[in-house]
Amino acid sequence: MEHIGNYLGTIILIIIGFLAIKKITSCLFKAVVGVILLAIAAYLLANTGLISSF
Repeated sequence: MEHIGNYLGTIILIIIGFLAIKKITSCLFKAVVGVILLAIAAYLLANTGLISSF
């Protein structure tokens, strides 16, 4: 339970990213933004120690 703030922050990041992508019309741009957001989320999770596979 000590990492609940990190989990909530990650969930909020994913929701904001999803809403931002939903507003964009180009499919290729959606894919690029999605990959970037996933990379940022993985980086943040790895640096906080929630995942250790990276």
